Amino acid sequence: MKYTASFTAGSLLLDETTRVLKYILNGELELKKDEIIKKNIIKINSEAARKRVLQEIRIRNKSVDKSVWEKFENASTSNKKILLFYSTLKAYPVLIDFMKDVIVNKWKSLKKDFDEREIEVFLDKKSAEHPEIEEWSETTRAKVIQVIQRILKEAGILVNNKLTALESADHFWRFFVQLGDPWFLEFALLNKEQRERIIGRI
Repeated sequence: MKYTASFTAGSLLLDETTRVLKYILNGELELKKDEIIKKNIIKINSEAARKRVLQEIRIRNKSVDKSVWEKFENASTSNKKILLFYSTLKAYPVLIDFMKDVIVNKWKSLKKDFDEREIEVFLDKKSAEHPEIEEWSETTRAKVIQVIQRILKEAGILVNNKLTALESADHFWRFFVQLGDPWFLEFALLNKEQRERIIGRI
């Protein structure tokens, strides 16, 4: 799938997603998008910025099962961030590939230190099979690098420039297995023993 840099309109968008959650749960996000923008439900001053952010939320909403948002409604803040991280990965192939090729590989190699130049190297390598990367301006490319880092930090994967496993209860992780996405446990940097324990109980 073609890479897009549109996710740079926002990182996890926790506050903004929370503000429009009732529209998502009621299946009205598409129907009432103009109302959300006009009434400034997501509390962003610029109308153009509101449109970009709402478009991102719409993309992420369409990328996951409705049960993700039902789970989100009553989740703790840390679990909400994990659910948003999952929806962001589901929406953007560039993020899936980056997690697989860089983050998971580093974690398996017991290398926890992270440098933003690793994102630059990843983009350079991927440009051969994804020529659209070459079409990005320097500003867009810099924004992609910045926002990927911010997503990792907000999700809790990156703490003080070190990779860190996400933490939650087994029953929470089991939810992703039930959705048919056990790969997400590895992307959350859970160790093999944890993953086998969680998957084995389905």
